Amino acid sequence: MKPYKFLCLTTLVLAIPVAHATTIFSHTFDEGTGGLNGTAVDTGTGSWVAPNVVTANGFFSTGPGSATLAFTPSQGTQYQLNASIIGVSGDANWVALGFAGGPGLAGAGTPGQSTVSDNNARFTSQSGVDVEGRAWMMARGTNTTTFNRAFTEGSTGSVTDWAGPTSLSQSDGGNFDLRILLDTTGGAGTWSATWFAKRPTDGTFTEVRSAFLLPNEDITSVGFSFSTGTVGGTLESFSLTQIPEPSAMVLLGLGGIALFIRRRH
Repeated sequence: MKPYKFLCLTTLVLAIPVAHATTIFSHTFDEGTGGLNGTAVDTGTGSWVAPNVVTANGFFSTGPGSATLAFTPSQGTQYQLNASIIGVSGDANWVALGFAGGPGLAGAGTPGQSTVSDNNARFTSQSGVDVEGRAWMMARGTNTTTFNRAFTEGSTGSVTDWAGPTSLSQSDGGNFDLRILLDTTGGAGTWSATWFAKRPTDGTFTEVRSAFLLPNEDITSVGFSFSTGTVGGTLESFSLTQIPEPSAMVLLGLGGIALFIRRRH
């Protein structure tokens, strides 16, 4: 290869574009004390579907129920779901983040969503479920010796317990940042999730459950759920981003280099 071609090749390698995450939804819950239901997201297109026990400033103290946005993943990509939940307190009950599915509220035409405050909408599995978690995780309130948990398929699928701030069996409540990475890059039948948490005493996110194959890829919504009114807290922020697959960007760059070399000969 001639020197000038090597220089041009090096320049092309350096010029390969850096992949950036694309924001699908982001929201900070600062719209006041009215109901969250029908509130448009700050970034993206969509409005929250929620029971009246969740206010637009993100506060919840009664329940159970869920607050969700309609979303269907695409094949061949990665999604990162993030939430910050502050002031989690109460007994062994919980607040959760997740990807969900299910038929939704009967007659409402919203798969994986519900405006009703009841157990059928809180991501767990039971008879007549409206909103069921597909990949989701819960953080519990104070005064509990019950585990925080990361689930697939409602509450009847695979589950992993994860540690609270002080020990595996003591959650202590407080402020939690929760994260779930959904990977659809392998195509249908290979979707997986990985779970992360930043607990009140943590300086950064920690993986609390390693990648696990989802038994059900029927995801139609993302959002929060919460158990009965004995746990409270405030939803501070929420986001869903699409992360470009690194290998795709490398192939794009190498493809451009190969084309350049062929044209120079």
